Amino acid sequence: MLQTNHPPRHPQFFRSSSRLAPGLHRRSLQRNLVPSSIEPLLGGPTFRMLQASSFIEWAATYAADVSSEFYRKPLVEKVTKVMSRVAEHRFGGPWTEIKLDAVEYYLRFYASALKAKGFSLWYIDAFAGSGSREVDREVGGILEGAPIETRQEVLAGSARRALAIDPAFHRFVFIERDERRHNALQTMAAQHPGRRIEVINGDANETLLRLLSTPPWNRGSPPAGHRGVLFLDPYAMTVPWTTLQAISATRALDTWYLFPLGAVGRQLAHDFAAVDMTKANALDRIFGTPDWRTALYQQDNALDLFGAAGRSHRKADVRGVERWFHQQLETLFPYVPPPIPIITDTGHRSFSLFFAMASENPKAISAAKSCMRSLSRQFGDGASRQTSGP
Repeated sequence: MLQTNHPPRHPQFFRSSSRLAPGLHRRSLQRNLVPSSIEPLLGGPTFRMLQASSFIEWAATYAADVSSEFYRKPLVEKVTKVMSRVAEHRFGGPWTEIKLDAVEYYLRFYASALKAKGFSLWYIDAFAGSGSREVDREVGGILEGAPIETRQEVLAGSARRALAIDPAFHRFVFIERDERRHNALQTMAAQHPGRRIEVINGDANETLLRLLSTPPWNRGSPPAGHRGVLFLDPYAMTVPWTTLQAISATRALDTWYLFPLGAVGRQLAHDFAAVDMTKANALDRIFGTPDWRTALYQQDNALDLFGAAGRSHRKADVRGVERWFHQQLETLFPYVPPPIPIITDTGHRSFSLFFAMASENPKAISAAKSCMRSLSRQFGDGASRQTSGP
């Protein structure tokens, strides 16, 4: 948490802060700290849940406007550090490996199951990142007979893992909005001559809708001769229901979707009156329906002092929200098993890794169910890999 000791009370700073940093209030500054709503943006475990470029633009503008050098210097230093992390793609934790292991397991199953079927197999990564991610590991100690030190390691991200699948997929599409990470993907693609790899710099949703409206995906449902797996690993609540509808319509793209359960829960205030228009619109967009208002909330039966109807309060806990979204997905896809829970460094169920199968073929669904049972034993509720790292 960013803190300062005995900061000066600077009137201009207080006046400018409210318009530049929603949630950053005078009381927080007087307590010498950045409030909890802002702290994660400054490098905490949930930093990855925001578009990094958007955060940097906000922070740079905010830091430049701060009149007091006492405040500006530590914030600029923090932003510089975050920008370095963005370039290196230093995000996530042990739970990131669990997510990637589960998807990789399915990719291997999928490629093996369809290798003799004559399909052109596609892998589409809509939020591909840089292809790799850096982590800090502590090594040494008494058991190893060496001094304890922290080393940086480079681990394969989803894109690199997909390229290593054997038998191989035939086509790869990597989508990344951030220019630096897009450039890293292009460098990675150049290391695989002879592979059909398309790297696209653009918005994931816009690019997917454009891709799915062109051959082969617009040539019937499902398109003859083409099948694939799509990975949606978004920044916060950035995948609208319309994108899922377009994917489902292909009947050819099995989808892994890291649903931002924690972010959604934060929009679903316990008191419905606290769900403002911005939050409601975001929830409508991700759920694809306004029905969450009645599915996840209930009205108190008791009347208030003036005889008016009681307020609405949220009746669904985190698991209830997850179950309701699961039911929504089942209206789009032929087979959606219970999700893999992703427990982050905070110890909370922050994400739900959903698998949604596009094919309506009974034999394909049966094979997928067998694969999902194996994955559930490894990563499902109660499995040790929920909280352990590689």
